[in-house]
Amino acid sequence: MDFEVPVPSATTAEWLAAVPSELTGLVERLRNLIYRVAFDVDAWPLVEELKWGQPSYRSPHGNESTPVRLGLTAGDDVALLTHCQSSVVPEFRAVFGERFRFEGDRAVLVSDADAGHIDELADFVGRALTYRRG
Repeated sequence: MDFEVPVPSATTAEWLAAVPSELTGLVERLRNLIYRVAFDVDAWPLVEELKWGQPSYRSPHGNESTPVRLGLTAGDDVALLTHCQSSVVPEFRAVFGERFRFEGDRAVLVSDADAGHIDELADFVGRALTYRRG
């Protein structure tokens, strides 16, 4: 089976259309990364839905993942968010804390300055999509 990023759902497409133009490329790269990682870690086909007004992505395999959401900050950052009570952000921070900025235990903040390090976020996404695998 070949990997292909699906067309966004209608609600996600609406959210993406509202993203400021200067962040559109970054948001698209992160959405593509989420789908690529989902394919690589067998969390496929990924479930995409809007939660709390943000695109949310989870594994279709029962309750094995904690959702990853795409959000925007008040500044010029995109946030990759997970449930604040999961260990995904603290574990990622322990490895990549010098490379990225964080918002508590719920988000990794990504800006255009991080564009060269987007692939390192695959670790974060993979941890979320396989969070409860045994």
